[in-house]
Amino acid sequence: MAAATASRPKEPVVTPRPPRRARLLAACAVLAAGLALTGCSAHPGRAVFGQYTGLDGTTRTLDVSEARFAAVTEELAVTRENPVKLLQALALAPVYIEVGEKYGVTVSDEEAETILRNSGVQAETYSDDAILIARSYGIQGGLQGLGEQERAGLAADLSAINATLALTDRKSTRLNSSHGRRS
Repeated sequence: MAAATASRPKEPVVTPRPPRRARLLAACAVLAAGLALTGCSAHPGRAVFGQYTGLDGTTRTLDVSEARFAAVTEELAVTRENPVKLLQALALAPVYIEVGEKYGVTVSDEEAETILRNSGVQAETYSDDAILIARSYGIQGGLQGLGEQERAGLAADLSAINATLALTDRKSTRLNSSHGRRS
């Protein structure tokens, strides 16, 4: 009986390709995951410190102090948002603003304030960092509505940025966030 089983032809395994939207979300998640793994004992007083190469080839710095992060976390406490997500939105806002501009997705200060009010944050004025986080969230939402061809380009752009993203982790080593391994 074992010989009969062994002689049966194997059926091909077909792995379906995830939809473009899922791949886009995965590209965003990889960028955010890099931040989730970092802290900055190599840069005292920093919640996030790192660099990436922008779409124009310019090296940019991501730098969020612990004091800035603590202040905006307190300001946005009413949202009950996970602090790690707030840190990711704050630190990666320059990335989202850059790719958003390329694809025509922008969020004004007034729109960011509306996002904050709709999230339950009531204030006469909002800090620049709260506006930046709301702008980041708004742009991410707007990018979801791109057409299929634009989403493919966006995924490629995010992947290119991610390939250059270098963040310092708690042990003063560099993270290669595109592979999730220490280098």
